[in-house]
Amino acid sequence: MTEERHRLLDIVFKAVTAAVTLFGLWFGYQQFLKEFERSNKTAFLEMQSKYYVELLEAVARASHPKDDAERAEAIRRFWQLYVGTSALVEDRQVEEKSNVLSVCLKRPQGCPQVELEAHSLALSGAIRASLVESWGLETRGP
Repeated sequence: MTEERHRLLDIVFKAVTAAVTLFGLWFGYQQFLKEFERSNKTAFLEMQSKYYVELLEAVARASHPKDDAERAEAIRRFWQLYVGTSALVEDRQVEEKSNVLSVCLKRPQGCPQVELEAHSLALSGAIRASLVESWGLETRGP
């Protein structure tokens, strides 16, 4: 091999090495960004999940209380969640179902048991769909 060919191979080898190094740095940076975004999203999703569970527990206790005091406390807790945390974490479907439930609970004559149960199940379904979408889960049916 001639000296010219050696120089050319040396330049090509250095260029390939530099390209591989730059690709490795770029790929590592992309992985870092993905992990950073995932960890931030996870914190939000955990807060959303906790809120959803609390909301469903309040609605379940309101629809099937041991006594009137438990029902009153459960409805009070629903209102606290509804006017507080909900705006931070609810998606549109959960917000819609919560709004329908709130209208029922605001009635002067109260919300009939059958209707409260129907709203509770609808809210539960919306929450399930929200969590499946938020966490990127796949399900096997409704």
